[in-house]
Amino acid sequence: MANVLSNFNVHNQSIVELMEYPDQAAVVKGPYEIQFNLLAPYYDYLGVMAGSWAMIVDPTFVDQNGGVQPDSTTSYLSTNMLCSGPYTLKQYIPGEELVLTANPNYWAAKNPPNFMLTPAHIQNIVIKYYTSFDEQILAFKTGSAQAIDTSPHESPPPIYLSTVLSIPNIVMYGPVWSGGDVFLVFDTQRYPYNLTVVREAFAYAINTTEIINTVLKGFGAPFLGPIPPYPSNPYYNPGNLPLYPYDPNKAIELLASAGFQLTLPNGTVINPNGKPLTVHLWYISTDLTFTQEVQMVQQMLSNIGVNVILEGVPVSYLVSAMENPPTSPQYPGFFLLDWYPDWWDPVAQEAWFILNVDFGGITGNEAWYNNSLVNTLTTEAVFTTNITQRVGFMEQIYAQVYKDVPYIWLYEPAFYGFTYKYVCGVLVNPLITGFYYPTMYLYNGTGTCINYTPIYTTTGSS
Repeated sequence: MANVLSNFNVHNQSIVELMEYPDQAAVVKGPYEIQFNLLAPYYDYLGVMAGSWAMIVDPTFVDQNGGVQPDSTTSYLSTNMLCSGPYTLKQYIPGEELVLTANPNYWAAKNPPNFMLTPAHIQNIVIKYYTSFDEQILAFKTGSAQAIDTSPHESPPPIYLSTVLSIPNIVMYGPVWSGGDVFLVFDTQRYPYNLTVVREAFAYAINTTEIINTVLKGFGAPFLGPIPPYPSNPYYNPGNLPLYPYDPNKAIELLASAGFQLTLPNGTVINPNGKPLTVHLWYISTDLTFTQEVQMVQQMLSNIGVNVILEGVPVSYLVSAMENPPTSPQYPGFFLLDWYPDWWDPVAQEAWFILNVDFGGITGNEAWYNNSLVNTLTTEAVFTTNITQRVGFMEQIYAQVYKDVPYIWLYEPAFYGFTYKYVCGVLVNPLITGFYYPTMYLYNGTGTCINYTPIYTTTGSS
């Protein structure tokens, strides 16, 4: 296959017959038609094909720049790209800068079918990567940057909002609901997290509303997972189960009944002959929002007599730790994490990946949650095209997961971004990384500045 792809020739009869072979995943039916054969029906297949991983790659361009090498990357294509969209890649310096330039040969330039296929209005887009949010905000404040990205870990966390909003003549866009999850993960295969009573007690002990209001400044929505309640989503909590209430007394009662000794902040010792409970809470230390949140969780669990030791680590360390088996002491037993879907299929992207043991560990089910009913139903739900049946499956899944508490669902985060007022045509979509640049233009003082994402707050003078 690598040899064929590296010597691609549409006039070669052997290659043509290979492309037209009917019993394969992708079958070429003619110059303008291709047929995809799936192993099973999949409701959101077109959504998958709309993702960046399904981009068309010109085989001639690949041939001219190193060809296809089995089990390895083509070095040229790691930093260069032949594009068919409104922008082409002009320069990429990893970790520093990415430059896009308007594509002079854009196929839809003369007659775009809809505004999402509009040609570029701004000739060059320079995307800079900053090493800190202070550096990013300074660039924005001085005007060397005209926008701050909206993608989840690029925009300043809520702790910086007052600083950013004090800059004159800027606009804040959003909140745009991400469709993602932020949650606490239990390693359900190791003590004490393998005890449902411990997981349930922690769920009662953590006040998610206080976390959202204090840390996120309201830019988050409480939810019952695994699927967040974004609009037009019939799969969210079909049985209308209630959120776990904040009830520290209930949490104390559960842990005491399980034989744990709890020393409360006022010195009261509950179940003095029991076993003290100490847990290690892992989190990504470079994430300021996560840092604030785990500190609040630490205090909340301390209020019910649980000793929490915070373990702040770099992303790479946490990823490496999650590559261990769930029974290994090196696997993080209790940690804070987020998850964002790649396409709008909550059943596959969140329920299946996060709950099914087939994706145990770093693949998605970081809790190593293993319930036979949930394993069966999540798979059936993904490959069922009947929406009513899918909703029915999700209702059963929710009921079981609600009892087992493999995760503590904290909130669905909201995205927001900033531009100066003269930047118009702004479209923020959580499944498009950051702003959608082709629709953006610089206002010259005539006509109307049109934006496609609602303005949340405007500061300064016009």
